[in-house]
Amino acid sequence: MKWSAPEYIQHDKDLSWYFLVIIIVAIIVVISLWQRNFLFAVFSVVAAFTLIAWARRQPNTIHFELDNNGLKIENSFYPKEGFTKFAIKNIDNQWSKLLLKKKHKVAFDLVIPVPTEEIDSVRGQCLNSWTETEYHESLVDELAEWLRF
Repeated sequence: MKWSAPEYIQHDKDLSWYFLVIIIVAIIVVISLWQRNFLFAVFSVVAAFTLIAWARRQPNTIHFELDNNGLKIENSFYPKEGFTKFAIKNIDNQWSKLLLKKKHKVAFDLVIPVPTEEIDSVRGQCLNSWTETEYHESLVDELAEWLRF
C-alpha cells in the first residue's frame, strides 16, 4: 500500500501567534540581560528567529509504502522486525496518525500521517505484522500540538 502525506500537519498561525513568540522572547531577553547572561540572551533571539522560520515553512510531501516486509519512507527502509506494535489516532476528517513502536527503547517511535480514508487499509496491513495498542502521545507531541507547531 502506498500513499503520500506532508512531513507534518501544518497548523495555521495568525499574527497573534507570532506576537506572542516575540513578547515571550523579549521577556526572556530582558531577564537574561538583567542577570548579565548575555550568551543566553543571544541564544534566545536566535531560537526565536529559528522558531518563526520553521513555523512559516511549508511541509514537504513524503512518499510512504507499507507492505509485508516493512515500511519504506522515501529512500529509507524500515524492516517489520524493527517494530513491535502500532497505534492509530484520528486527528480530523482528512488526517490520522500511525504510530509504530520500535523494539529498541532508546529509539524514537515513528509517527506517520495517513489520509483518514486510507486508515482501514493501513490498519489491516499493520495487523499482518504487529499487534495494535492504545495511542499515547509524548509530552513533546502534546506541547507541539498545543502550540500549533
